[in-house]
Amino acid sequence: YFETNKTACSWKKLHPDMTIFVDQEGGSVVRIPDAAPPSPRDSKKLTESAFYNGVKKSAKKLKDLCIDVNLAPMVEMSNGDSRSYGATAQNIVPRATLFSRAMQSEGIRTVLKHFPGWHDDCIPLKDLNSIKLKVKIGSEATKCRIGNNLAQFNKSISVFKEVPADAWMIGNNIYEELGPYPSTMNPEVIALVRNNLGYKGLVISDAL
Repeated sequence: YFETNKTACSWKKLHPDMTIFVDQEGGSVVRIPDAAPPSPRDSKKLTESAFYNGVKKSAKKLKDLCIDVNLAPMVEMSNGDSRSYGATAQNIVPRATLFSRAMQSEGIRTVLKHFPGWHDDCIPLKDLNSIKLKVKIGSEATKCRIGNNLAQFNKSISVFKEVPADAWMIGNNIYEELGPYPSTMNPEVIALVRNNLGYKGLVISDAL
């Protein structure tokens, strides 16, 4: 039984070892408006110092609210700037690194998302009958094709190794060339994380 009106700090008093997460990217995903960091769109107008200090201010507020982990930054390559820092590693890595470092400076752990970070040539999933799974209406899961863009796909993967963080989050997209399963459940995707990139840290899944 959970009392939903309890604050994070009151839960921490009851369970000191509890780890509390928040999804606080600063773009189209902001759970605590008073502690919002600069959005990816706004970050393009800021100097590196101003951006870092803006995220650091957000992190301090999260810490005061007894938050332990922020499910951010997003490091997916995308031309849309509501959540992404850009479509190239040169755009993403500096800002995502500043975001992560600023959060960590106030004791907030960070999570990179959503591996493998490729969203071109994707369509919404209507069903997963072939692997006997149901798809929730409105799910973020999609089916994607790497096609002739393997080099770009590999670049999207490499970004995860370049940005410091405490964990990686794997998304739910299906990549036809890697098999029929959503990335979270796909052993080929896990192999990319563990074997190809040699990442040994914590991996968590997006909601499936």
